[in-house]
Amino acid sequence: MTDYAWHVHHDKLWEALDDTYQARCKYIERHKPRAEVALRLQLFKISRRLKLLVDDYYAKLKPVDDDYYAKRKLLVDDYYAKRKLLVDDYNAKRKLLDDDYNAKRKLLDDDYNAKRKLLDDDYNAKRKRVEAPIIRLHRRECPDCPWNGKTIFARRT
Repeated sequence: MTDYAWHVHHDKLWEALDDTYQARCKYIERHKPRAEVALRLQLFKISRRLKLLVDDYYAKLKPVDDDYYAKRKLLVDDYYAKRKLLVDDYNAKRKLLDDDYNAKRKLLDDDYNAKRKLLDDDYNAKRKRVEAPIIRLHRRECPDCPWNGKTIFARRT
């Protein structure tokens, strides 16, 4: 049988007890700030009369809750329907902007990559000429080396 009490928690006037009265008191003493313990214990009380009112309270509250949640559902549904129109409009406008940006970006990237390839090819050719004496020395000093210019593991397959 469920007991009901006043001030089980600081932010609720009344509620059903999840545990025994003694267990809640012990919890308050051990886990609540010292400055709050005396007031919490003073106000925390089981109420037999409250228990008698609870069933009537919930019976009378049910139609109020049902009416509220039905009206709230209509409000929420209307909100999300209107919000969907707003989001769809935003996404359509954003798609146009994204498509325009991506087309312009592709032209810019293609131009950059073509110019960069010419620059890189020229650099690598010059670098290869500068590096040639080191490569020749390596071949003489490491004749059986599998180095392929990138890795010593080139022969593995």
